[in-house]
Amino acid sequence: MRVVVNSGVRSLCTSAVRTQAPRPPRLVPAAHVAAGTRAPRTPTDVARAYPDHPLMQFFQRSAVRVPRPGTSGKHEDEKETLHVPVALSERDLEHEASSRSWLAPELRRKSSADLHTLWYVLHMERNRLATTWEELRRNSVTGPARMLGESVSYRSHRVRKSMARIKFVLNERRLALIDAQRRAREQAAAASAAAAAPVQTDASAQAPPASSSLFESP
Repeated sequence: MRVVVNSGVRSLCTSAVRTQAPRPPRLVPAAHVAAGTRAPRTPTDVARAYPDHPLMQFFQRSAVRVPRPGTSGKHEDEKETLHVPVALSERDLEHEASSRSWLAPELRRKSSADLHTLWYVLHMERNRLATTWEELRRNSVTGPARMLGESVSYRSHRVRKSMARIKFVLNERRLALIDAQRRAREQAAAASAAAAAPVQTDASAQAPPASSSLFESP
Protein backbone atom coordinates (compact mmCIF):
# COMPACT_ATOMS: atom_id res chain seq x y z
CA MET A 1 0.00 0.00 0.00
CA ARG A 2 1.40 3.34 -1.08
CA VAL A 3 0.78 6.41 1.04
CA VAL A 4 1.23 9.89 -0.45
CA VAL A 5 2.28 12.45 2.12
CA ASN A 6 1.78 16.13 1.30
CA SER A 7 4.45 18.02 3.21
CA GLY A 8 3.50 21.42 1.82
CA VAL A 9 6.90 21.86 0.18
CA ARG A 10 7.05 22.51 -3.55
CA SER A 11 8.62 19.70 -5.49
CA LEU A 12 11.90 20.42 -7.23
CA CYS A 13 10.52 19.23 -10.54
CA THR A 14 7.77 21.87 -10.51
CA SER A 15 8.76 25.06 -12.28
CA ALA A 16 7.96 28.55 -11.02
CA VAL A 17 5.94 29.28 -14.15
CA ARG A 18 3.52 26.45 -13.38
CA THR A 19 2.90 27.73 -9.86
CA GLN A 20 2.11 31.28 -10.99
CA ALA A 21 -1.38 32.61 -11.50
CA PRO A 22 -2.78 32.10 -14.99
CA ARG A 23 -1.88 34.85 -17.41
CA PRO A 24 -4.93 36.83 -18.57
CA PRO A 25 -5.77 36.53 -22.25
CA ARG A 26 -4.58 39.26 -24.57
CA LEU A 27 -7.37 41.70 -25.39
CA VAL A 28 -7.79 42.85 -28.99
CA PRO A 29 -10.05 45.76 -29.99
CA ALA A 30 -13.32 44.63 -31.54
CA ALA A 31 -12.71 46.91 -34.54
CA HIS A 32 -9.49 45.04 -35.34
CA VAL A 33 -11.25 41.69 -35.05
CA ALA A 34 -14.10 42.81 -37.31
CA ALA A 35 -11.75 44.31 -39.91
CA GLY A 36 -9.26 41.47 -39.71
CA THR A 37 -6.33 43.83 -39.08
CA ARG A 38 -3.56 43.38 -36.56
CA ALA A 39 -2.67 46.02 -34.01
CA PRO A 40 0.53 48.05 -34.58
CA ARG A 41 3.49 46.64 -32.69
CA THR A 42 6.14 49.35 -33.10
CA PRO A 43 6.06 53.18 -33.07
CA THR A 44 6.81 53.09 -36.79
CA ASP A 45 3.70 50.99 -37.43
CA VAL A 46 1.67 53.41 -35.31
CA ALA A 47 2.93 56.44 -37.25
CA ARG A 48 2.22 54.75 -40.58
CA ALA A 49 -1.24 53.42 -39.68
CA TYR A 50 -2.56 56.33 -37.59
CA PRO A 51 -0.64 59.52 -38.48
CA ASP A 52 -3.41 61.85 -37.23
CA HIS A 53 -4.58 59.93 -34.18
CA PRO A 54 -5.55 62.25 -31.28
CA LEU A 55 -3.35 60.33 -28.83
CA MET A 56 -0.33 61.25 -30.97
CA GLN A 57 -0.70 64.80 -29.62
CA PHE A 58 0.55 63.59 -26.23
CA PHE A 59 3.98 62.71 -27.65
CA GLN A 60 6.74 64.58 -29.35
CA ARG A 61 7.46 63.77 -32.99
CA SER A 62 10.81 62.79 -34.43
CA ALA A 63 11.46 62.56 -38.18
CA VAL A 64 12.87 59.11 -39.01
CA ARG A 65 13.84 57.63 -42.39
CA VAL A 66 12.40 54.11 -42.64
CA PRO A 67 12.17 51.61 -45.53
CA ARG A 68 9.03 51.73 -47.63
CA PRO A 69 6.71 48.73 -47.38
CA GLY A 70 7.80 46.01 -49.79
CA THR A 71 11.35 47.33 -50.25
CA SER A 72 14.68 46.47 -48.67
CA GLY A 73 15.47 50.08 -47.77
CA LYS A 74 19.08 49.84 -48.90
CA HIS A 75 18.80 52.77 -51.29
CA GLU A 76 17.67 56.28 -50.44
CA ASP A 77 14.76 56.23 -52.88
CA GLU A 78 13.39 53.16 -51.07
CA LYS A 79 12.98 55.10 -47.82
CA GLU A 80 10.31 57.44 -46.55
CA THR A 81 10.15 59.99 -43.74
CA LEU A 82 7.81 59.26 -40.86
CA HIS A 83 7.17 61.41 -37.80
CA VAL A 84 7.45 58.74 -35.12
CA PRO A 85 6.16 59.51 -31.60
CA VAL A 86 8.91 59.59 -29.00
CA ALA A 87 8.52 60.07 -25.26
CA LEU A 88 12.07 61.30 -24.70
CA SER A 89 14.57 63.01 -26.99
CA GLU A 90 18.09 64.39 -26.68
CA ARG A 91 16.68 67.92 -26.58
CA ASP A 92 14.96 67.09 -23.30
CA LEU A 93 18.28 66.29 -21.60
CA GLU A 94 20.06 69.53 -22.39
CA HIS A 95 19.66 73.05 -21.07
CA GLU A 96 17.43 74.97 -23.46
CA ALA A 97 17.32 78.78 -23.16
CA SER A 98 16.13 79.78 -26.64
CA SER A 99 12.45 80.08 -25.73
CA ARG A 100 10.56 82.27 -23.29
CA SER A 101 7.05 82.66 -21.96
CA TRP A 102 4.45 84.98 -23.49
CA LEU A 103 4.26 88.45 -21.97
CA ALA A 104 1.00 90.13 -20.94
CA PRO A 105 1.44 93.13 -23.34
CA GLU A 106 1.85 90.68 -26.23
CA LEU A 107 -1.28 88.78 -25.23
CA ARG A 108 -3.35 91.97 -24.90
CA ARG A 109 -2.87 92.62 -28.63
CA LYS A 110 -4.46 89.27 -29.54
CA SER A 111 -8.16 88.58 -29.96
CA SER A 112 -10.09 86.30 -27.64
CA ALA A 113 -10.25 83.64 -30.39
CA ASP A 114 -6.45 83.74 -30.77
CA LEU A 115 -6.02 83.44 -27.00
CA HIS A 116 -8.39 80.45 -27.02
CA THR A 117 -6.29 78.76 -29.72
CA LEU A 118 -3.02 79.60 -27.96
CA TRP A 119 -4.39 78.16 -24.71
CA TYR A 120 -4.96 74.75 -26.34
CA VAL A 121 -1.55 74.84 -28.04
CA LEU A 122 0.09 75.45 -24.67
CA HIS A 123 -2.08 72.77 -23.07
CA MET A 124 -0.91 70.17 -25.62
CA GLU A 125 2.71 71.21 -25.05
CA ARG A 126 2.18 70.81 -21.31
CA ASN A 127 0.78 67.31 -21.89
CA ARG A 128 3.81 66.38 -24.00
CA LEU A 129 6.20 67.65 -21.33
CA ALA A 130 4.27 65.74 -18.67
CA THR A 131 4.61 62.57 -20.76
CA THR A 132 8.36 63.14 -21.07
CA TRP A 133 8.75 63.71 -17.34
CA GLU A 134 6.72 60.59 -16.58
CA GLU A 135 9.05 58.62 -18.88
CA LEU A 136 12.05 59.95 -16.93
CA ARG A 137 10.39 59.01 -13.65
CA ARG A 138 9.44 55.54 -14.93
CA ASN A 139 13.06 54.84 -15.83
CA SER A 140 14.30 56.30 -12.50
CA VAL A 141 16.58 58.83 -14.20
CA THR A 142 15.10 62.07 -12.88
CA GLY A 143 18.21 62.67 -10.74
CA PRO A 144 20.73 62.28 -13.60
CA ALA A 145 18.42 64.32 -15.84
CA ARG A 146 18.52 67.23 -13.38
CA MET A 147 22.30 66.94 -13.20
CA LEU A 148 22.47 67.23 -16.99
CA GLY A 149 20.37 70.39 -16.86
CA GLU A 150 17.25 68.90 -18.41
CA SER A 151 14.98 71.41 -20.11
CA VAL A 152 11.67 69.69 -19.33
CA SER A 153 11.03 71.49 -16.04
CA TYR A 154 12.21 74.83 -17.46
CA ARG A 155 9.92 74.58 -20.48
CA SER A 156 7.05 73.40 -18.31
CA HIS A 157 7.50 76.47 -16.10
CA ARG A 158 7.40 78.77 -19.14
CA VAL A 159 4.28 77.07 -20.46
CA ARG A 160 2.50 77.39 -17.11
CA LYS A 161 3.60 81.04 -16.89
CA SER A 162 2.13 81.75 -20.34
CA MET A 163 -1.14 80.03 -19.43
CA ALA A 164 -1.38 82.06 -16.21
CA ARG A 165 -0.88 85.30 -18.15
CA ILE A 166 -3.58 84.30 -20.63
CA LYS A 167 -5.98 83.86 -17.71
CA PHE A 168 -4.88 87.26 -16.36
CA VAL A 169 -5.55 89.03 -19.68
CA LEU A 170 -8.92 87.30 -20.09
CA ASN A 171 -9.86 88.32 -16.55
CA GLU A 172 -8.99 91.93 -17.42
CA ARG A 173 -11.34 91.75 -20.38
CA ARG A 174 -14.04 90.15 -18.25
CA LEU A 175 -13.85 92.94 -15.66
CA ALA A 176 -13.86 95.60 -18.40
CA LEU A 177 -16.96 94.01 -19.94
CA ILE A 178 -18.73 93.93 -16.57
CA ASP A 179 -17.89 97.62 -16.01
CA ALA A 180 -19.10 98.57 -19.50
CA GLN A 181 -22.37 96.70 -18.95
CA ARG A 182 -22.86 98.45 -15.59
CA ARG A 183 -22.32 101.87 -17.15
CA ALA A 184 -24.70 101.05 -20.00
CA ARG A 185 -27.40 100.02 -17.51
CA GLU A 186 -26.90 103.21 -15.49
CA GLN A 187 -27.13 105.39 -18.62
CA ALA A 188 -30.27 103.55 -19.78
CA ALA A 189 -31.86 103.98 -16.35
CA ALA A 190 -31.01 107.69 -16.28
CA ALA A 191 -32.43 108.19 -19.78
CA SER A 192 -35.67 106.38 -18.92
CA ALA A 193 -36.01 108.39 -15.70
CA ALA A 194 -35.52 111.65 -17.59
CA ALA A 195 -38.14 110.67 -20.15
CA ALA A 196 -40.71 109.74 -17.50
CA ALA A 197 -40.28 112.92 -15.39
CA PRO A 198 -42.96 115.72 -15.92
CA VAL A 199 -41.92 118.82 -17.83
CA GLN A 200 -41.34 121.80 -15.47
CA THR A 201 -42.70 125.10 -16.89
CA ASP A 202 -42.11 128.72 -15.80
CA ALA A 203 -45.25 129.93 -14.02
CA SER A 204 -44.46 133.60 -14.54
CA ALA A 205 -44.04 133.16 -18.26
CA GLN A 206 -47.27 131.16 -18.68
CA ALA A 207 -49.58 133.23 -16.39
CA PRO A 208 -51.98 135.67 -18.20
CA PRO A 209 -51.29 139.40 -17.73
CA ALA A 210 -53.34 141.07 -14.97
CA SER A 211 -55.96 143.68 -15.83
CA SER A 212 -54.66 147.22 -15.49
CA SER A 213 -58.10 148.61 -14.54
CA LEU A 214 -57.84 147.23 -11.03
CA PHE A 215 -54.79 149.29 -10.31
CA GLU A 216 -55.87 152.54 -11.95
CA SER A 217 -56.54 155.49 -9.73
CA PRO A 218 -60.08 156.94 -9.81
